[in-house]
Amino acid sequence: MTAPSTARDVARRILAARFEPGVDRDPADPSPVFELARFQEDAVRRAEQILAARRGVVIADSVGLGKTFIALALIEGALRRGERVAVTTPASLRTAWHAPLRRLAGALALRETYGIPRPPPARVGRRPTAARAPEHAFLAWFSHARLSRGTVPAARTDSLDLVVVDEAHAFRNPGTRRYRALAALCRPARVVLLTATPVNNALPDLYALLRLFVGDDAFRDVGVPDLREAFRTAAGGNGAPPTELHAVLRAVVIRRTRAVLRREYGGARVPGTPHRAPSLPRRAPPVPVRYALDRVYPGFFAEIAETIEALDLAQLSVARRTAGPAPAAVLVRMALLKRLESSIAAFRASINRQVRFHEAFLEALGRGRLLLPADHRALYDGGDDDVAQLVLTAVALDALPPDVDARRLRSRALRDLERLRRIRRKLATLAAEDDPKLCRLRALLDGELHAEKVVVFTEFLDTARYLWSALVPRGGIALVDGQAARLGRMPCTRNAAIARFAPHANHAPAPGPRERVDLLIATDVLAEGLNLQDARCVISYDLPWNPVRLIQRIGRVDRIGTRHATIRSFHFLPDGGLERVLRVRARLRAKLAAIAASVGAEPEVLADAEGTAPLDAVIDRLTAGDPDALEVLEHRTAAPLELEERLRAAYAAECARAERDAATAGHGARSAAGAPNGGVAHGDPIPTGGRAPPAAAIAAPPGAHRRFLLAYDDAGTSIWILVDAETGTAVEDDAAAAELLLDALADGSRPMRPPRRRDIARAVAAAAPRLEARRAIQGAPARIPAGAPAARAARRLAAALRAVPGGPDTDLCRRADAVLAALAHGQSAGTEAAVRHALASTPDGADALRLLTALEHAFDRPDDRASRDRATCRAELVGVLEARPAPPAT
Repeated sequence: MTAPSTARDVARRILAARFEPGVDRDPADPSPVFELARFQEDAVRRAEQILAARRGVVIADSVGLGKTFIALALIEGALRRGERVAVTTPASLRTAWHAPLRRLAGALALRETYGIPRPPPARVGRRPTAARAPEHAFLAWFSHARLSRGTVPAARTDSLDLVVVDEAHAFRNPGTRRYRALAALCRPARVVLLTATPVNNALPDLYALLRLFVGDDAFRDVGVPDLREAFRTAAGGNGAPPTELHAVLRAVVIRRTRAVLRREYGGARVPGTPHRAPSLPRRAPPVPVRYALDRVYPGFFAEIAETIEALDLAQLSVARRTAGPAPAAVLVRMALLKRLESSIAAFRASINRQVRFHEAFLEALGRGRLLLPADHRALYDGGDDDVAQLVLTAVALDALPPDVDARRLRSRALRDLERLRRIRRKLATLAAEDDPKLCRLRALLDGELHAEKVVVFTEFLDTARYLWSALVPRGGIALVDGQAARLGRMPCTRNAAIARFAPHANHAPAPGPRERVDLLIATDVLAEGLNLQDARCVISYDLPWNPVRLIQRIGRVDRIGTRHATIRSFHFLPDGGLERVLRVRARLRAKLAAIAASVGAEPEVLADAEGTAPLDAVIDRLTAGDPDALEVLEHRTAAPLELEERLRAAYAAECARAERDAATAGHGARSAAGAPNGGVAHGDPIPTGGRAPPAAAIAAPPGAHRRFLLAYDDAGTSIWILVDAETGTAVEDDAAAAELLLDALADGSRPMRPPRRRDIARAVAAAAPRLEARRAIQGAPARIPAGAPAARAARRLAAALRAVPGGPDTDLCRRADAVLAALAHGQSAGTEAAVRHALASTPDGADALRLLTALEHAFDRPDDRASRDRATCRAELVGVLEARPAPPAT
């Protein structure tokens, strides 16, 4: 192979080692059922590669970029191979998924489906085509709710090959029934997770999703020896994935934002649309809508905020058995402030609920009983039978703990009750017609947005119904609030309201002029997954304290395929009095953090309170009319992968350029593109020495800080180490490495000018310890904690084999080696649960054959996990059998 002569050549070879070209579709393959945009086709190819290497992929493109169609293409490929496929989505997306799945089943002539409407019968005399899937192909759909209820039939979802999960962030809690049910389905299958927010509240969200298809040792090849430990270490950060997890994200996550598509693909034009029709609209700068509550209610909201901050809520401290303030009490105050910012109606409903709870709490306290909020909801929210409630209070509530000072607790609760009643009396003086926030909404709808289709989003059901009640006389209005839906004043189904508002996007017949709906009021129940792109205007009537919700709201109308060139968003922001509310919120947030530091609080509590980005910063940007205010939120979660996308696009452009040059010169296309051929090429021989893998070096351009990028190709793993030539320090810094590579590609005429040999030798020596550490991680055997189910299973199986009279026969040894080798690797959540079940179902002392049979069922295909010789399997198991003894059972 000819050595590269320019920096561009070296950069191209370095990128080729990381971005192996995908396999293009064979022209002889049948035409796909769904035509895709080019960026979606690229995602399908990459997802297939990731699925083959990792068994799972997270497709996390931004809201509205067509993740569903990427998944449909993956489903189609699996069905054409005769595989068994299951799709699970929120029940609210049933209609959105049923239509394409029904079309897919019909096009492939599937004989067996579950949960999908039957496709129309084939025309008589129609001959089979090459598009028909094999007879044993199977496609199922079921909702997340069915997983929660445990009503998915096991017989129809056994031995799946592919599981697709839409809105996968709903499975971020491993302690739920729905997560355990999904993990069991994913155990033998490849897994496709669709979510625009893989980190919805905190980093453990992403860890839980990855564990659906990988074990904790799955990323040793990219330098992460223990996934669980990596996430635990990273949990103390600011919510964004830290550097040590970037390699994990690159390995399994596909994440493109609108900025990436515009820059790298020139947009995202949908097949079949006219060339002039924009399919990826432009977002107009967000418009702040200021409202001044203090002009109508001078000093009122500052007083309310102070009263809320002063609430004691002592009963919640008693419930947690803590001497200091309980996190729940701080969260209650924060929730009241959220509702106050949303609407008078939402705040009034919350205050009324708090008054009723405190009255019931004091009544129970007088009988020596402790009433908790959950007890109050169960006993008092269902009716007004005072006699029945008295009886239930006496028998259903716990007695007040003897160490609690009942008199002091009563005094504190009475003070809170008086504060709440005082707030309620003040609220009674406020009328809807005087509400300045509602007046601003009316003015906006009647003025700037007249004749526009508009979606108004709010966090709270009470606010949604308040707005609906005030605006329904206008006509042309629909409401969807999570519990009910209405067209005008009439109740209807949720799907009917959506279809009436957005018929084009939902393939529904256009309504007549008198039935037309131009205003949809919705809670955030509609902020995920649904198509509302008949509209181009979104109003956020309140600010969700997890700002990612703002992106999800706009994503309902900002979707590929929209007929609108520009999407507009309006955000109601408090002026004057409610700014005091936000300052109180900041103090409460600081107090919550202090409580967590002193007495410990659940990470989920802190995450729910904090959100994924500081709301204050978002408010500042929106108030200033920053046109990039919302893009900053997307960039925050996508930054590590945006850099990857830039490099990938640069490499693709280089390949295309080289192919054009080769075609012009009459040479072969792909060979000149710089694709890897036996390792990474390098300009001058690099003395890596010893066991070091092949390497390439690229230097910073003249005049820049003196540094080198050493790119190693180690058994298919690309390792980039940046060496500072002046200090001799070596780091893995992908951002700085990308800067060097992109600079080299941009300046194609710059000669390679290899550095002096002694400088290269010095750089290689500086990088050697870090490279050896990476290689040690890659080659080390798995170390499974002694108390893990796999370790307990390995010890029990080894003991059972030793107890076989005369020793186990050859067949038993072969089967045992396969299972032991599988146990020596980290297991996914579903497999780990299956191993735990196998141990529970076989008593201690069970014979080897019985235990082995139970463990074989835990691994769908144990031989696939361990196709190596027995000596290698046993060597890998050393980390399990030589682990420290398990702690004694209690």
